[in-house]
Amino acid sequence: MNCTMDRSSSPAAPGAVAIFAVALLTLLAFDPLNRIVGLDPATWDYMSVSLLDGRIPYRDIFLHKTPLAAFLGGAGAALADLLGFAPLDGAHFVFVALGALGPALLFALIVRRAPWVAAAAAAMWMLAVDQWLIASIEGVRPKVATTAFGLAALLAADRRKVATAGVFGALATLTWQPGVAFLAAASWSILRDTDAARVRDTLRLGFGAAIPTALLLAFLATVGALDDFFAQAVGFNLHYIDLHSRTPANTVAHLFKLLIQWNTVELLFMPACVVALATSKRLLPTSLLAASVAYLGLMFVNFQAWPDMILLAPIIGAVVGCGLFAALTANNVEGNVALVAVLSGCIAAAVPTSGRAHPPITYDEQAAFIDQMVEGLGSDDSILTVSYPELLIHTGRHSVWSWPYMWFGVDRFAEQTVGGFDAILGDLDRERPRLMVVARRWSGPRRRAFERWASEYYTRTETRQYPHTVRPIVIYKLRD
Repeated sequence: MNCTMDRSSSPAAPGAVAIFAVALLTLLAFDPLNRIVGLDPATWDYMSVSLLDGRIPYRDIFLHKTPLAAFLGGAGAALADLLGFAPLDGAHFVFVALGALGPALLFALIVRRAPWVAAAAAAMWMLAVDQWLIASIEGVRPKVATTAFGLAALLAADRRKVATAGVFGALATLTWQPGVAFLAAASWSILRDTDAARVRDTLRLGFGAAIPTALLLAFLATVGALDDFFAQAVGFNLHYIDLHSRTPANTVAHLFKLLIQWNTVELLFMPACVVALATSKRLLPTSLLAASVAYLGLMFVNFQAWPDMILLAPIIGAVVGCGLFAALTANNVEGNVALVAVLSGCIAAAVPTSGRAHPPITYDEQAAFIDQMVEGLGSDDSILTVSYPELLIHTGRHSVWSWPYMWFGVDRFAEQTVGGFDAILGDLDRERPRLMVVARRWSGPRRRAFERWASEYYTRTETRQYPHTVRPIVIYKLRD
């Protein structure tokens, strides 16, 4: 069987279903429903399961991203609870499924113009991108859902389902603001239309995008969270970008550093794959290239850490997978040999290089650690957590602060919204939580003011448990 076979003999749907199944089994092999909770995903885990208690993002919990990931996790949590399973497992499974859906959508997008072997190789290499795999198994990760919705938007635009592309493009943006890169790429594809079709399709795209946007805004208005949404998801980010933007040179250096740390194998293959793609027939969808370029542009506005690279997983997978296919078929190699591109992606996905794939502690060990932390607390005793949502998830409690973390300018934003940091400490003085736990990254003058206040009423101890090993977990217990 020659790998340049007629693409019509390989329908996209059955192949996409097969890719989804393989990807889902691969992700489930890492036992994602029994992992510890921690760091950024734990904040989203908490927001997801808190929806079951009637808590609403923005109104009750500070959130500087758009909220759809929390609602997706909440829907999974509610369904799991209805079926008698742990709500947290339901929230996590939604994102494991989205992690498997991403490669399947990439396959469906590429197979429309390339042989199925090339599309399958791209899909498996996307799954093998460590950022994608780790994010898919760690819990509720907005950027995984953003990418899945974005790929669905590109696929719909490629099939000329313009209104549907608008819906999915808006969903990507409502999950994380930079998802607008996918909506922009779907819009760009309209420019190839004739003048009459361009106007019609622009209206259809806008109409599709308006539907989920209007529904979200109406919901937030109904629950009294609309003003907070604009303050936190829009206003805060304008200030945040100004505080933490990098120079272009620094952005490039940071991106390259993370590629070396996380994507050594892909980086080694990349030069040869790019050359092979340049000298072969066009295999990569122009819409995917456009979305990737648009997102790279946004990274130069604000690029912080490895999770920001999750949205690059489709283009990395496509370049490596299709590039390997192109190199192996450059001299009309038979299709069975070209399957090496697929199999190598499968192996890379099964053996990630990141140590985060296998945490050194179990969920039960984490629970036992937190049980010791809250020992002696009454069911009605109030607590405060900062950057330690793990405690809230394991105990089913809620923090007296609506701010789940206080770093990267959140403490400054908080004091502006409540009349100063002294007012925040005044509220704490009246509440006097029995237990306060503060974890990573909060520093600066407001942290020092908090420490001075706490020293009057609380004992202070430090401890460490994975993943809080670099910065300690600080425990404050109210003196009798």
